[in-house]
Amino acid sequence: MEHFKISVKLNVDKEQFISNQLNFYGVNYELMPIVYMTAPAEWKEKLLHEAPLNKTLFNSIILLFGFIPIDIHCIKLKDILDNGFKETSNSLLMKHWNHNRKIENAEHGCIVTDEISFSTRLPFGERILKPVYLLVFKHRHERLKKRFGRL
Repeated sequence: MEHFKISVKLNVDKEQFISNQLNFYGVNYELMPIVYMTAPAEWKEKLLHEAPLNKTLFNSIILLFGFIPIDIHCIKLKDILDNGFKETSNSLLMKHWNHNRKIENAEHGCIVTDEISFSTRLPFGERILKPVYLLVFKHRHERLKKRFGRL
């Protein structure tokens, strides 16, 4: 299983970040233009904090550049915390996908930390995909700095 952790300091308070970013509009803002995740209409604006735990919410088609299907991700939240979430999902490519996001108060803003661990269904897939996912999460954090400003 591969693992990495990445953080960003943002010029937005924790509560405002959670209410603006922890929904699928926010997720896709972070991901585009690299990838887009589909979601049923009722989940696009709903905060992830409203999701039932340990239950498949829906299957999301992962679209490279917003239009090339590359995977189907089965979204499942393991835990919702007052400072983030723990997602434990799988997909056609991923045997295990764990994404923990923690949002902590900081002076004049917040710190967002994403911790990812995953294992693939492909031989040597972890070694190939780890740099790709690290690049995607760096991109996500750049998009967050663009949206909220950097501390």
